[in-house]
Amino acid sequence: MSEPSPDRASVAAVSPRELLWLAPLYATFAFIQLKLKLAATPAWFDGKLDKNHGKLLDFVYTNNEQSRILQFYVPEALRQVFDLSVPEAYLVQRALLVFAGFMVMHAYCRGWFDRAGAALCVSVLAAVMALSHMNDLQESAPLLMVMFVLCLWSIREHRELGYALTLLIGAMTNETVLVLAAVHFFFNAEKLPASGADLWRVVKAALRTFALTVPAFGYTLFIRYVTRDNEHLGGAWHLPDNLHGIAGAFTSDPLTWHRRHYTFFVFIFGPLWIYAYLGWREKPLFLRAASLMVPLFLGAHMLTGIILESRQMLPLGAVIIPMALWSFLKPSQAMTRG
Repeated sequence: MSEPSPDRASVAAVSPRELLWLAPLYATFAFIQLKLKLAATPAWFDGKLDKNHGKLLDFVYTNNEQSRILQFYVPEALRQVFDLSVPEAYLVQRALLVFAGFMVMHAYCRGWFDRAGAALCVSVLAAVMALSHMNDLQESAPLLMVMFVLCLWSIREHRELGYALTLLIGAMTNETVLVLAAVHFFFNAEKLPASGADLWRVVKAALRTFALTVPAFGYTLFIRYVTRDNEHLGGAWHLPDNLHGIAGAFTSDPLTWHRRHYTFFVFIFGPLWIYAYLGWREKPLFLRAASLMVPLFLGAHMLTGIILESRQMLPLGAVIIPMALWSFLKPSQAMTRG
């Protein structure tokens, strides 16, 4: 496959008719995910979700969860408008946002693939999502997936205000989205016209990224200051626990791996991790730039996240999945969007 040319891209704009045609399929995928999530989460209906939601509204819950204000204000709005119970409001939120995530993923992937290729990307995302469901109440995950994809899409299309806005909304959902500032920098540093002073080109890209990310980082610093006295859920440093858990899981009997959650962050994409980086130089420029963010993402989650919660890896599907599938689809079937 020849080097894709981002400057002479053949981009298929997704039509409303195409999305309408696929909406029933993606709605079915979303329903399946909802069923799997509810089956894996007894805490949803045993009163714990109601209790947590009340604490979040009173701003007395844990620091990291309290700062993700959209994860509880959106279901609260649904509850007030439609007179739903707390579990019902969170159920509706998850169903609608997972469906929206599939729709947005399809439209985003149309920048590289034809309709069938984009649908394949969504189908793979739905398949791997099944491994992410646990008995937890981390309900920022569905909206995070939507904002993560929209933010990547804005960066690729050089929609700078769109990038700044989606990053801010994403930060109000889950601070994980802030890692996309690295993608914005890597992509723009490569796209800026070359000059005799390459260092100056890097500086300009850094300054542009900094200016556009100020609102999102500013919000995060502000809300974490406001909630500074709240306890941090699960602690803030997990590298030793993660390393010990991973080593213990992968040195155990392979027949037990299906129930050792420390293996799931690897299995959630399985060989796609490898396929994504094979033939790296032949991949579209944007995906190459985005792939440089992946080690930062993994490193941050190893340090401060609980890596056995494989749902944390799902946003990377917006990079890993299209990058991996590029290796399988014929060049004539793939677009050349940078």
